[in-house]
Amino acid sequence: MIGAALAISVGSGGLMTASAETSDSSTSFVPISPCRLVDTRSALALGANQSLTFDAHGTQGDCVLPTSARALVVNLTAVEGSARSFLTLYPGHATVRPIVASVNWEAGAYAVGNQVTVALSADGRFTAYNYAGNVDVVLDVAGYYVSSPAGVSAPGQTGAIGQTGAQGLTGVDGVDGVDSVVAGPRGEIGLTGSSGSGVAALFYAMMPNDNPATVAATVAVAFPTAGPNTAPLGILASGPDNFTLTAIGIYRVSVQLSVTEAAQMVLTVNGVELPYTTVGRATGTGQLTMVVLITTTTPSSILRVTNPAGAGGVLTLTPRAGGTDPVSATVLIELVK
Repeated sequence: MIGAALAISVGSGGLMTASAETSDSSTSFVPISPCRLVDTRSALALGANQSLTFDAHGTQGDCVLPTSARALVVNLTAVEGSARSFLTLYPGHATVRPIVASVNWEAGAYAVGNQVTVALSADGRFTAYNYAGNVDVVLDVAGYYVSSPAGVSAPGQTGAIGQTGAQGLTGVDGVDGVDSVVAGPRGEIGLTGSSGSGVAALFYAMMPNDNPATVAATVAVAFPTAGPNTAPLGILASGPDNFTLTAIGIYRVSVQLSVTEAAQMVLTVNGVELPYTTVGRATGTGQLTMVVLITTTTPSSILRVTNPAGAGGVLTLTPRAGGTDPVSATVLIELVK
């Protein structure tokens, strides 16, 4: 499903400058339940220095958008880019391409996303441009902008909070009640608490084929095989030993692995160790385990399970701990909030 693709054009190389079209009319944002407008994985990927123009108005892909929509707020995802590159979104009527990158990625990255607002041409079209290599484009719409009615301006900023009034006089204490020896009635059962996000992914390694060599300090443990995943584009493996957390939020990370020597492990986010996640084991064979919460502050953060820089030794993943069957090492990542 790629929506309604109108034309593919190949540029002559290099980036061009562009000025965005402006309008004096006010606009209002209309949020919608997210819908998929574009997915080129069922057709041809976008090639190097190529542009692809799409229709947005009407029924396109899984979306039904009004002809009054003037701009879209979308989650743009580049999937399986073959080279280091970027995508640029801009109005379909533009004769030159703006020098902006709507989303960037490195060669071999499975999926990298970013939230983008793109204006539409008068006939409801927009264009996606790819700089290098081949890449598939997935685009989900979260809402759109429409023109406000004539004479209605956009809401102004909220005014400052006024000063707090003086505190009133303290009331007279009431008379003490009589102690009761009879238990009161049972209160009503409270409301059920909210459920989790439901976004979770498991990755694992099987020894001795996986992680056959010792893991040196600052080196990550590999979990090359994907297990159950409720949201493939939300938590994904961007390599055998690193994982992309697409959304900004709070994640629960659970790790277990069997090691031979005294050892430690720690989580890193975007290459920075999180000291409070460090766990260790003193002597003898056994497991290293952790269950911690981490917070990401940027989209598409990279998570790794590593041998800490200050550990002073290597990790040897025990191939058959406790018996003759090969043992696993697992990392479970859950989006909590």
